Amino acid sequence: STLLSHDLFEGTFARAGFASDVEVVEEFPSRYDVSAQRHHRWARGDWQLLPWILGFADSRDGAPSVKDELPQIGRWKMIDNLRRTFSAPTAVAALALGWWALPIYPALVWTSFVLATIVVPSLIPVISAIPSRHPGAQISAHLRALGGDLGLAAVLTALNVTFLADQTRLMSDAILRTLWRLFVSRRHLLEWVPAAQTLVRPCLGLTGFIVRMSGAIYIAVAAFLFALLFGRGAWPVAAPFVGLWLVSPAVARAVSVPRGLERRANASAADVLALRRTARRTWRFFEVLVGAVDNWLPPDNFQEDPAPEVAHRTSPTNLGLY
Repeated sequence: STLLSHDLFEGTFARAGFASDVEVVEEFPSRYDVSAQRHHRWARGDWQLLPWILGFADSRDGAPSVKDELPQIGRWKMIDNLRRTFSAPTAVAALALGWWALPIYPALVWTSFVLATIVVPSLIPVISAIPSRHPGAQISAHLRALGGDLGLAAVLTALNVTFLADQTRLMSDAILRTLWRLFVSRRHLLEWVPAAQTLVRPCLGLTGFIVRMSGAIYIAVAAFLFALLFGRGAWPVAAPFVGLWLVSPAVARAVSVPRGLERRANASAADVLALRRTARRTWRFFEVLVGAVDNWLPPDNFQEDPAPEVAHRTSPTNLGLY
């Protein structure tokens, strides 16, 4: 297999049943560099589906044509994923075009329109939460929740704008790299560094972020010089965006460092004692109940009431903990 991302591909062909009682929770990366690498891998995986989208993937052993096998809804989902990889590059290109081709006031309107395409998606959850979903809830509590959601949307919007140039560099690299490997070299199609392995690496310092995000700095400088030297006086509109893109490595470093309270979380003596007692009781369960009777596998549970009884079966959770 040369498919880096299997989720959408397998879901399109194998489909999936509806399971209303299953909730899947995936941890978000706590560092920008880890998140950027994950989005880069996702983009490469989406673009490796291009032969299937265009209908010229290999059909072996007399299998039906891919054009006949791939459902239209599946093809549309794959195309939509490709569209999303163009969001940052097209936004930067549109901004640079407006700063170059328009006078200052039309450029301001143009920039506001492009900026709205970044702001509105972050505000949609806030707008949908305006009608209270809990009848009888206090208005003050509802307004506080809306205020928190609005603050979060504002922070996300600011970070999206700040990292727009770096996302442009990231997505452009993913697209071009995948096209080269897909149609020319045919190598490194399955290149993948797991997020867990990335997280164990030490967090980059400011210099490391500057080196890794140097493409954003080049884009910022090029866009500003282009507007300043060849534009029609709209460079003041470009200046705030260029400033954010220039300091984006420092912002990435700041949001990647754990907060002070998290770094200095010290447990009290009572908490340490309680944790040690819990750990000893947990381990004693395995020490007492794991034996030859159950082939040295941990039992599922031990029932205390109404009568002591060991459940002579195991579970993946017990095996993993043991």
